Amino acid sequence: MKYGSIALIILFFVGLGFYVFNRLGGFNPIELNVQQIPEISLIGIHYKGTPDNEQLITSFRRIENIQEKNPQAVLYTIYYIEPAGKRDTMEVFMGVESSYVQEREGFVERTIPAGKAIMAIIKRDPLVMPSPKSIKGEIESYALSNGLSKPTFFIDRIVRTSEVQVIAPIQ
Repeated sequence: MKYGSIALIILFFVGLGFYVFNRLGGFNPIELNVQQIPEISLIGIHYKGTPDNEQLITSFRRIENIQEKNPQAVLYTIYYIEPAGKRDTMEVFMGVESSYVQEREGFVERTIPAGKAIMAIIKRDPLVMPSPKSIKGEIESYALSNGLSKPTFFIDRIVRTSEVQVIAPIQ
């Protein structure tokens, strides 16, 4: 009797875990396709340092302020160096389309040329969002299986908290 009750409780919590994971979109597949992307003109902030630096938080807040003034603006991030931990160096560009920024002083401009790219669309709650490493692995596997060159950099387009598009330009 005792083992049966424990087994039922464990089964209940496992089932609840799967239910919650599913409701958060954890089983939603990563949509992958090849698209012709237009030139993307971005303006934002280039940051190099550690993830726990106050300057990083301040930089993201500046970009969020632009988004608050322009609700249709989408956040773009380009990680040149991703940190493995809180004390590792990271290098990232964070910005929005340049058409949303009138005052450009203190900002950096980046242009992503038009061309062919692999687009990964992930629609999941942030709690069950796959890691950047696993998304890049999926994109690289997709490129290999479709006879495309391996992407050299990745652009995250954060549409909303539950939808991220990863653009991987290919040569």
